[in-house]
Amino acid sequence: MANWILLAAISVLAVCFALQWLRPRRPAKFNDFGLVSSDSLFDPVFLFEGSRLIGHSDIALAGYETVSNWDDLRRLLRRDFPAFPEVPEIVRSRGNLVVSTIDCTIDREVFCEWIDGVIRVRLRDLPGAPGPVRRDVNDPIRLAMDMAPYPVWLLDHQAQVSWCNAAYVRLARKINGQDTDLTKPLFAQEGVDLKPGRKTRVSVETPDHNAKLWLDLTSVAHEQGHLFYAVDINAIVEAETTQRKFVQTMTKTFAQLSIGLAIFDRNRQLALFNPALIDLTTLPRIS
Repeated sequence: MANWILLAAISVLAVCFALQWLRPRRPAKFNDFGLVSSDSLFDPVFLFEGSRLIGHSDIALAGYETVSNWDDLRRLLRRDFPAFPEVPEIVRSRGNLVVSTIDCTIDREVFCEWIDGVIRVRLRDLPGAPGPVRRDVNDPIRLAMDMAPYPVWLLDHQAQVSWCNAAYVRLARKINGQDTDLTKPLFAQEGVDLKPGRKTRVSVETPDHNAKLWLDLTSVAHEQGHLFYAVDINAIVEAETTQRKFVQTMTKTFAQLSIGLAIFDRNRQLALFNPALIDLTTLPRIS
C-alpha cells in the first residue's frame, strides 16, 4: 500500500513539473534605454536615475571616466555646453531638451530625454539629428557668421557668453590659452561705458603683458541678452600713437630753433608753432 502511495506522489510531482515546463514563458521586461542601439555605438550615452549614474554606453568611457553623477557630467560639458541643465528635474519637467554648443565650430549637441523615470543623455552629431530646425552648413548666413574675421558673441542676462563665432574662440584662446572657459566674458564689463549701437574702444592685455589688443565694441540689445561685435583697431591705435609721438618730437625740435615756424592744418587753422615765432612777431604769450 505504501508503495502505491509513494508512486502516486511521484506521478503527481512529475505531472506538475511537466506542466510548469510546458507553460508558455513571458518575456522578461527589460528596457536598455537605447544603450545597445546603433546610435550608442558611436555616441556617448549616459543614463541617470535622479542625479545618480546607472549606466552608460561603451564609448562614453573615453574621456568621461570620472563621471559618477549628474554634477560630474555637467562639469565636463559646461565649457562647451553652458546651457546644460543644472539639475535633472529640468529634463523631467520638459520631457526632452536639446542643448546647443557655445562654439559654432563644434557640430555636436546634447539631447536629454525623460524615459520612464530615467534620464537619457546623448552627445550626438548635428547632421541628420532630430530636433530644432538648424541651418545647413553651407547656408550663406551660417557661413557669414562662422567665417567672419571679427569676433561676435552673445552675452546672456547672467553676464555669461552663451554663443560665439569662430573668430571669438580664436581670440579668447589667444588671450587665455587653449583651455579657456568660453562662458566667461573676455572683456570686463565693469567700468566700460557700452552704449547700445555705438562703438566703444576697449583693450585687452596679451599673455606676455608686453602689448595690448585694441578693439571697437558695438552692443546690440537682444531678447536673450546682448549681441557684441568687435572690430580690430590695432592699426588705427598704432597710427594715432605714432602721430602723437611725431608731434611731440617736432614740438621739442621746433622749441630749440631760433627761426619762427608755424604749421597749419587743411582748414588753414594754426595747429603748431614754436616760441621763436612769438618772439619774432611780438605776439602776446598766452599763459
